[in-house]
Amino acid sequence: MKRIEGKLLIASPHLHDPSFCRAVILVLKHDPNEAFGLILNRPTDHRLSDVIAMVSKVDCVHDGPLFCGGPVEGPLMALHDIPDSVEVDGRAGVAVSVHQESILKLVSQDDIRLRLFDGYSGWGPMQLEDEIEHGSWLITDANSENVFREPDELWQQLVAEIGRDIVTTGINPFHLPSDPGIN
Repeated sequence: MKRIEGKLLIASPHLHDPSFCRAVILVLKHDPNEAFGLILNRPTDHRLSDVIAMVSKVDCVHDGPLFCGGPVEGPLMALHDIPDSVEVDGRAGVAVSVHQESILKLVSQDDIRLRLFDGYSGWGPMQLEDEIEHGSWLITDANSENVFREPDELWQQLVAEIGRDIVTTGINPFHLPSDPGIN
C-alpha cells in the first residue's frame, strides 16, 4: 500500500457522490486502518469571525469563510502556515491545529494564512485504496500554494494541471518537429 499522507486527492470527473463531487482533499493521515483529510474547496456561508464570536470573546481578524472539511462530524481544525504551531503534520508546508486554545490564538494573528474546517473526510480500512483503484480519485503532490489557493477554481485548475502532466510525460521537446503538421 502506497501511503498518500500530505498528498491531494482530486475527485475524478466520474465521481458523482454528492459529498465528494469535484472535491480536492488534503490527506492528513493514511495507514492500513484508516485515512482522513480535509476538503479544501467547500467554503460555507459562515464567516470565521461569526463562528469564533459564538465560542469566544477573542477578536478574529480573519474574514474568510468556514470550510466544510467533509461529511464526518468532528472537531474544528485549522490549516495554517506557522510551522512552530504544528499539532498534526499536514506536510506540504502546512500545519494543522485542532486544540481550541491554538485555534483561538491563530484567528487573532493577521500575518498568517489560515483556513478553518468543520468536519472531515474519512475512510475505513482499505476503503480509500478501493476507491483509488476504481478510478474515483486522482492523486497529486500537495503544496501550500494549492492548499491556500482560491477554492472556486481549485478542482478545475488541478485537473487541468494533471492532464497536462499526463500528456507531456515522456515527451522530449527536442524531438518535436518545429511544424506539428509534419508529425
